[in-house]
Amino acid sequence: MKKLALVPEGLPVTIVPGAGVDTEDRPALPLPAIGQGLVFLMIASRERRRGVIEYCAAATALRRRAPTSRCLFASLPAESSVAISAAELAQHPDVEY
Repeated sequence: MKKLALVPEGLPVTIVPGAGVDTEDRPALPLPAIGQGLVFLMIASRERRRGVIEYCAAATALRRRAPTSRCLFASLPAESSVAISAAELAQHPDVEY
C-alpha cells in the first residue's frame, strides 16, 4: 500500500498474519464475461457489523447489470442483539440463503 501511495507518508504500517491466499502461488484468473453468470458467496455470521446488509444491497445492484448472476450467503442463525433476522434477510430476494 505504501508503494501505491495509499498510506500517508510517515504513517507506521505493520503487517500482521492472517487468513488469505498466496497470490504468488495462485495467480488470479480472468473473470468470465458478466453475461455468463458470475457467482459470489459470502460466508459470515448474521451480524450487521459483518457487512451482510451491504452485501445484499450489492447483490441487488449487480442483478440489475447482470441478471444471470447469483449471490449466495451462508450462515448459521445468530441470536445476539446485532443479529439479522430471517425475516429481514427475506426482504432481499437477490441473495440466496
